Amino acid sequence: MQRPKITVKIVDGHAVLTVVDTETFDWIEDILTEEHDIEGSFLETCEIDGKTVYNVHFLDINDPKKLKTIVDAIDQNELQRIWNLNN
Repeated sequence: MQRPKITVKIVDGHAVLTVVDTETFDWIEDILTEEHDIEGSFLETCEIDGKTVYNVHFLDINDPKKLKTIVDAIDQNELQRIWNLNN
């Protein structure tokens, strides 16, 4: 079974959240905005192996720990359920 692909890294001095899959991205974006009042500065997308990859740049976050902590705290069972909707 495939697992959701989510990463947080620093690019050019700011945090970037990468999420593979549209449903998964929408769900995580809702968590960030509605539960943590965090919005990305801009979004880039591309397609890899038929899957949409979302790269959300957070220009005001230069330490990825806060964002990583939020992502790591997401219910893994619910994350897998959301991922399974399209994969």
